Amino acid sequence: MTAIKKKHIDELHFEHTLWINQLKFYRDELKVYQKRLEEIASKNNKLEVRSQIESFQNKFIRQNEVIDTLIHDINAHESKLAEAAKANPTAIHRELFDNHDSHEDEINTFVKIYKELKTDYTKFSVEWM
Repeated sequence: MTAIKKKHIDELHFEHTLWINQLKFYRDELKVYQKRLEEIASKNNKLEVRSQIESFQNKFIRQNEVIDTLIHDINAHESKLAEAAKANPTAIHRELFDNHDSHEDEINTFVKIYKELKTDYTKFSVEWM
């Protein structure tokens, strides 16, 4: 049986901040990719290209939905930590909390999928721009 990792609230807060900033960067990057996709669409009307454009648009929408969900979940966890700090302000800096492994796994999975999408999109963009 594996022991549950414990972390200090400051460490959890730092990771939350890092993840949210990373996710916001990906959201901004998706906006740039969407704009470029619109440029490709305006210059190409082949059926093959149109179908790939639609596929990328759908993937970008899905990635934005995942980003929103992840940010929401991280903020919810941050709120729980804030409640714990408010309930016990003098001992909060000595208290250890369960690590947020599920959030970390979700972020890592998102990043892996996002990087694959980015690679595929870059290849498509170079081919059709």
